Amino acid sequence: MGKLETFTRTSVCDKHGEYTEQGLKPFNSMLWSGCLKCGDELKAEADAIKAMEQKFKENQEQQVFFKSGGIMRRYQGLTLNNFSPMESQGAAFKIAMVFVKEFDRMERESKTIIFNGGVGTGKTRLVQSMLQSLGFGEYVRAVDISRRVRATYSSNESEISEVQKFVDCKCLVIDEVGIQGGTEKEENLITDIVDRRYGDMRPTIICSNLDNNQLEAAFGQRAWSRLQQNCIICPIKGQDQRKSTN
Repeated sequence: MGKLETFTRTSVCDKHGEYTEQGLKPFNSMLWSGCLKCGDELKAEADAIKAMEQKFKENQEQQVFFKSGGIMRRYQGLTLNNFSPMESQGAAFKIAMVFVKEFDRMERESKTIIFNGGVGTGKTRLVQSMLQSLGFGEYVRAVDISRRVRATYSSNESEISEVQKFVDCKCLVIDEVGIQGGTEKEENLITDIVDRRYGDMRPTIICSNLDNNQLEAAFGQRAWSRLQQNCIICPIKGQDQRKSTN
C-alpha cells in the first residue's frame, strides 16, 4: 500500500486567524485537519475536566454526595467526560463544559444558566452530569422544594431555615420549573429562592419545559428582568429521546 499524499492549504480560524491546514485524501475525498490550536485547546479542556472527575471518583465521599446532591440512581457515575451529546445538545454541552471548567468565574459573576426545551431532550441528564463533574451542589425538582418547605409546617424546623438551605447552596440546580403547581405562595417560592440567590451572587442552573415567554410569566416581569442581567438561556430542541428508545 503506497504512502498517502499530503496536501496543504491556507485557512482562517475565527479565533486564531490565518494558518496552514494539513489534508489527506484517503478515499477520494479530502480530510482537513482544522485549526490545530483549537484542537489543542479542546484537548486541554477535556484533560482538565477528566483530571477533576478522576480526583472526585477516588473520593470516598462520592456516595454521600449522590444522596446529598440529589443525584438519581439512573445517572450516578455519569459526568460530562462520558456525556456524548446529540447534535441538538451541542450548544448546551459547550455551555455546560465552560460552566464546570470555569466555575470560580461563574460564581464570581453569579451566573444563571437556563436550559429549556421539550420533554425528553436530555436536560436532566446534562445537569446531573454537570454536578458530578463539579463534585458539589444539589439537584432538586421545583415540586420537591415546595414539599420540603411544606414539611416544616409539622416539624420543629422553620420555613425560613429550609428556604435558606436552597439560597446558600454553592451550586443549585432546579428542574421542572414552571410545572410545580400548588398554591400561589408555593408558586412564588421558586422565584423567591432564585431572586435571593441572585442577590447573594450564587450560580443557579434552571431546567424547564417552558419557552422564554412562559418563563417570564412564571417568574414575574420584575424577577425575570433581574435574572436576565446575568443569565445564559440555552434552548435544547429535538424529539423526545425516551420515546425513540422504546
